Amino acid sequence: ADEILAKFCRSLENVFSSHVQTNIYLTPGSCQGFNTHFDDHDVFVIQLSGTKNWRLYQRPIDNPYKGESFSTKDHKAGELQKEFELKEGECVYIPRGLMHDATSVGKKASLHITVGLIVKKWADLMLEALSEVAIRNPKFRRSLPPGFARPGYNNKSAKIYFDELIDEFQKSSNFDEVFEVIKENFIRERIPNLRGSLIDTSSNFLKEGLYIRRPNLQAKLKRDDLEAIIVCGGGDLRFELKAYKVLQVILSGEPFSAASLSNSEDSLTLDMIKKLTAFGIIEPIQKT
Repeated sequence: ADEILAKFCRSLENVFSSHVQTNIYLTPGSCQGFNTHFDDHDVFVIQLSGTKNWRLYQRPIDNPYKGESFSTKDHKAGELQKEFELKEGECVYIPRGLMHDATSVGKKASLHITVGLIVKKWADLMLEALSEVAIRNPKFRRSLPPGFARPGYNNKSAKIYFDELIDEFQKSSNFDEVFEVIKENFIRERIPNLRGSLIDTSSNFLKEGLYIRRPNLQAKLKRDDLEAIIVCGGGDLRFELKAYKVLQVILSGEPFSAASLSNSEDSLTLDMIKKLTAFGIIEPIQKT
């Protein structure tokens, strides 16, 4: 992957707390790439070369869910709402669900990057909350009534039980707990930035060597009764509980060395620095 584009994507993921994907499109002069359609995710279009004439229409679906894809049979563009030219160096935001199309202007080919934001939705949080409640409350794990799919089944009693579960959910769900689960799962889903880590870990580790948290690193430090834990891309890194305060310093974003931490309550070992470097948490500061 292009290093500059990768850094750009990681910075956007850090800002928006969403998965970011990119596609690069080259369109010949006076041509249209795709027919009128909408996307099920938000996009930023960055024009790199040439000019494109964009047309924005109506929204047949408000905030389409993931997988709720465009269909020429079911979704019509509606009336034209806005038309404009996107020139080199300009950017436009296209919300998910908004019908659009674009045609390159003149004989010059058009080159643009589409940056897609795959966001977490409130429905995702609610589903996670329901799962957490179901783990704790056996009422949610009961089987549906026998024969519920048979013709003529009377669902009156099932409706009563359903309403009871709605009340149970409202009483039992814990927003703060579920919000932390959503946050941690998002962090774990990030692709670790391991560029240069193999070379860095094969180098000599000196107590005086300076290191720093990698830019745009998404990580969370927490602890339980036994361990200090860094939640990060690819999974969790676990350390002895006594390393917690040292890890706080490491993740602060300020430069540090093993020697500078030697006066802390618990000193950082070179093995810990090597582990954090290997997993893309920190990187050495190159002296110029």
